[in-house]
Amino acid sequence: MVVMWRFYLPRKDPDREALLMKREKRASIAISFILALLGVAVLIAALEDFAKKETKDDLRIISIVSIVSVIVFGCMTIVKFHMGKKLQSASLKKDAICSLIGTILSASLFVNTLIIMGQSKAWWLDPFVAFSCAIGSLIYGLSSIYRAYVVQGIPVCNPSWWLMSQGDGMDEVTGRDLNDDDLRMETEIVPTDKSQDDDPDSEAAPQLADASKEEDVQDADESKKPDEKDNGDGDAEASDEKSETEIV
Repeated sequence: MVVMWRFYLPRKDPDREALLMKREKRASIAISFILALLGVAVLIAALEDFAKKETKDDLRIISIVSIVSVIVFGCMTIVKFHMGKKLQSASLKKDAICSLIGTILSASLFVNTLIIMGQSKAWWLDPFVAFSCAIGSLIYGLSSIYRAYVVQGIPVCNPSWWLMSQGDGMDEVTGRDLNDDDLRMETEIVPTDKSQDDDPDSEAAPQLADASKEEDVQDADESKKPDEKDNGDGDAEASDEKSETEIV
């Protein structure tokens, strides 16, 4: 779900692509939490397997399910790592790690099932591999969260950050430091053509400009009127003087 939220793009839209890029950091940290939770869940399951020792389940069904899981999770791991490298996405690479853990657990279960069929004393192999994967997943997830929260100062415990942050996650891909854009928090709004039509300020601005132009024209006309009046008076006086001269 996190990866779909990050990459879902039903049609080509540059504005939408820019919006999705701003979700990268949040998606990356969200998958870090998922990795930590996955580690806790697998750790509990491994400890339970250690406690009950030998399994009494149908080994044939377990072997079939495990080999199918190896194929499915293995293909997903390859595709996700490839796409994560192409897209330079830290979140997709972390999701590939989740699939990789599933592949390792499934392979371990399949091999352990085959071993148990021949020698039941090797029951501890699968819970041991599961325990190792759980510790690795837990450490990786918590270390990513620690780096983001403590080292980089990202407010991952603040709900506003999850709703409005804009980090592109390139610090995890290229190793660069965070900048102001990564820590900025703004509401996700995709600009559309209708936004300018619905915005009253965008309509008011041209009207104000037209009104100011009309006022400037009126002021110019009023300033010309006294000059025209003075010129008219001067012409009248000149005509009077000319008539008096003719009479004399």
